[in-house]
Amino acid sequence: MMRFLLLLLPAALLAQAPARPIGQLGVPARVGAITRVIGSNEILETGTLREVTLESAELALVFPNRHENVIAAGDEKLLILRGTVRNPEKTSVAHLGPSEVVGLRLALKNTMTKRVDFIAHYDPETLQHISGKLKGGESARFVGVWRVPSDWADFRIGLSYDKPVIVPSYDLTGKITPPRSIFLAPDGVNLNLTATAAAGTSFEVDGLEFGAARLSQPARIAGMVKDPAQPLYVVTIPVANRLLLPARWGWQYVNAELLHEDGTATRFYPSIFNQATDAAWGGDLAPAASVQSQFLFYPGAGQRPRALRLTVQATGRQVEIGLAR
Repeated sequence: MMRFLLLLLPAALLAQAPARPIGQLGVPARVGAITRVIGSNEILETGTLREVTLESAELALVFPNRHENVIAAGDEKLLILRGTVRNPEKTSVAHLGPSEVVGLRLALKNTMTKRVDFIAHYDPETLQHISGKLKGGESARFVGVWRVPSDWADFRIGLSYDKPVIVPSYDLTGKITPPRSIFLAPDGVNLNLTATAAAGTSFEVDGLEFGAARLSQPARIAGMVKDPAQPLYVVTIPVANRLLLPARWGWQYVNAELLHEDGTATRFYPSIFNQATDAAWGGDLAPAASVQSQFLFYPGAGQRPRALRLTVQATGRQVEIGLAR
């Protein structure tokens, strides 16, 4: 048995399953409702009809934009639809807004525990919330973003607008672009919360790009001289912000552990240091900015480090990283 979710903007309502797939990528389809005058059957243009051309669909963990940092939670992934919306009527005006372009209908298995949440529609050129009006015959491109369960794998969708009378349905199986992520499961659809990165490789977590992690034993760091009786290891890893807005980065937002060959782990000293300034790092990371982040560890005597494990507090995503020396 399956339950179906209809997303009407801005509200979410339960509805019937989409009809058999009839929509095609790149082919215009009408959505919404046609209003007719009782008796004459004359079509009355009320702005409840739209023509949508769905151009592509993709899954992701992050959607960079200029309004807010959109990052999927640990049990989510993002569904991103790109297309064109056109006003097929002659006399009405179609209003466009963050929550007023097109609605989404998905078939969700009853084993899924998380709902589908609409985020917003964006202008693909500015990556701001979409806004405007379409006169008869005018069109505009859009990007719509939804949060879907991380285990969603039934790629049948329906598009709607206002009154869900005309709901073109699409089967995106084999047509939806999978996430480009280190967390992608072997099936190419689902996403894991844990991942492994080999020594010397770079990877991305929640909009931050991490470079190769290097292990060292400096004599001093951040003005502190190493105590000869206390083992000190420093892991240096470059971190760059690939989002379009400032990103949170600091010891409050990540947990770092140094993994040892004997199976034990040492938690980091609760601070992140900036190698360039030789001082503690504080504040957000600006767009396109990077920092050589340093983590300090004080393990027990005789322990041999083998890897770094980073866990993002907000989403629970965790990466085990090989260490270069």
